[in-house]
Amino acid sequence: KTKDSKSVYKIEWISPCNYVLTYLKVSETKYEYLIGQKIDVKIIDVLENGNYVYYSNLSDRTYGFGEMEKL
Repeated sequence: KTKDSKSVYKIEWISPCNYVLTYLKVSETKYEYLIGQKIDVKIIDVLENGNYVYYSNLSDRTYGFGEMEKL
């Protein structure tokens, strides 16, 4: 996705460190195939600066790690 691409998700918390994002809307038509797809996210660490390290899995086919900032 591009920097300007936007998505809207439904969030379902499974536990304090695990949630599922379901795509509801996407801003670019080329990503419409994602609508209804689920991303399983696990928070695996909290850094000293308060950011989270996460592991994500999109429909058992795309995996990744990343860092997110709590707002």
